[in-house]
Amino acid sequence: MRGPVTFALWRALVVLLVLANIAFFAWTRGWLHSSLGTKPFDEREPQRLQRQIQPDAVELRSAAVPASGAARAPSSATATATATATARSGSGAVKTAPDLVASEAAASEAASAAAAASAVAMAAASAAAMADKPPIACLETGPVNEATVAALGRELTGMGVPAGGWSASAAARLGWWVYMGRYADDALTSRKSEELRRINVRHERARAPADLVPGLVLGQYATRESAEADLARLGGRGIRTARVIEVPAAPALQTVKLTTNDAALLTRLRTWRSAALGGQPLGVCATAVGTAASEPAKR
Repeated sequence: MRGPVTFALWRALVVLLVLANIAFFAWTRGWLHSSLGTKPFDEREPQRLQRQIQPDAVELRSAAVPASGAARAPSSATATATATATARSGSGAVKTAPDLVASEAAASEAASAAAAASAVAMAAASAAAMADKPPIACLETGPVNEATVAALGRELTGMGVPAGGWSASAAARLGWWVYMGRYADDALTSRKSEELRRINVRHERARAPADLVPGLVLGQYATRESAEADLARLGGRGIRTARVIEVPAAPALQTVKLTTNDAALLTRLRTWRSAALGGQPLGVCATAVGTAASEPAKR
């Protein structure tokens, strides 16, 4: 008996579920509205429009913003959009958001163009000023003693260097030299000097102490390490007889330096040989004007 009863119960349950689905479908379609007086929530027109509150107050605003305003803070952009959306012109006409956005973009582009034009004009003016003003050149010699400074000063005045155009200052203690010599005579020293000049190695004749004259100084340094480093660099250029020596401290030595932007005077000075310096020319400053020296301890 249990089998037929169970089957009947399941069949009744299935029929009830089918009827319930049919009733629900009819209710959702609104077919039972006349008999039951109720219907489901309907999202179709015109019911949605009837539920709107003050639809005439709705405004459509453009989401476009000018490129220059992309970096503005969100709060600032929102406040600006809210204020400008209801702004009125002097004639009383309402300016829409797209009109205000376009005018703001035009103003921003005009300001950017003006700034760019100003920068170009300033760069051109600076280039013209630099072209009109010759670059400043710097020449120096030393360390030399006070008597040599005095004699050199008289020579520079005779060359046309104005008063105050050169200066003498206490020389730094450069107790390590890259040195070639001591040679037997001045003739051999001159030949060695010419060989160095041909390969563009800066040097000068040693003037003191007496046991190093005649000889050639290829560099003066504050430390032995810097002297050894430069000697290795010179060895790579084929100089084999130079060596590093320590030089006793000399009293009251000075460095003479002059700067000028007079092209004619600079040409004369570059070809000039000073009698006070034993026929040697002035050298280019180790520290160029307006720049840092690549080897601050070397002269």
